[in-house]
Amino acid sequence: MATVAQFIDDARFDLRDYQTGLEYDDDELVLYINRMAKVLDSTLTALDSSFVHKQSTVSLGAGVNFVDAKTNLNSGKWDSIREVWISQVRLEKIDVDLLYYKRKFITGTGQPYYWALAGDNIQFEITTAAIYSLTINYNQTTGTLTAASNMPYSDRFDDVFREMLVMHAKAKKEGAMSPTEQTYQAAFRRVAIELQIRTDFVPKYYRLGF
Repeated sequence: MATVAQFIDDARFDLRDYQTGLEYDDDELVLYINRMAKVLDSTLTALDSSFVHKQSTVSLGAGVNFVDAKTNLNSGKWDSIREVWISQVRLEKIDVDLLYYKRKFITGTGQPYYWALAGDNIQFEITTAAIYSLTINYNQTTGTLTAASNMPYSDRFDDVFREMLVMHAKAKKEGAMSPTEQTYQAAFRRVAIELQIRTDFVPKYYRLGF
């Protein structure tokens, strides 16, 4: 996989900027890439793309009724939670106000069966009586990239990143900026849908009738 620094070196040929920092400073280009990565993350999540699907196993301690998702899910690099499981039991997601209402009528401790997201905490309707292992399915985000970071999503979107980076850098230099986020989103969405169709295609297998 290419690092951000390697990607920028490659993009400089399209920018006709063959010396580092001659016209476009590395820090400036890394900033643009981070802006684009956030738009790509949001676009993939909106498409429910498998590119952002991630699963983590989290320990839910005894005597508590919440899990801090910010520290337990991908070092805080997550967008939204899709499912929460305890063993083979899928917990039901409910509105956070309904969850707080349920707590008013619960005495004692036990295994949770409901969850709701309140800020960065996954809240449960009951205080646990034992330690449980949670399986959490969620949509990840890229996080903040540096020059030493790998490009997001295993280089699958590098061509679009390069096209958008060159367009953005040149437009900013010429003082002709347009609504860039909408442009990024349209470009990433087009490529994401194409990749999603290819990667999520499930062939139909034929079986003999005996």
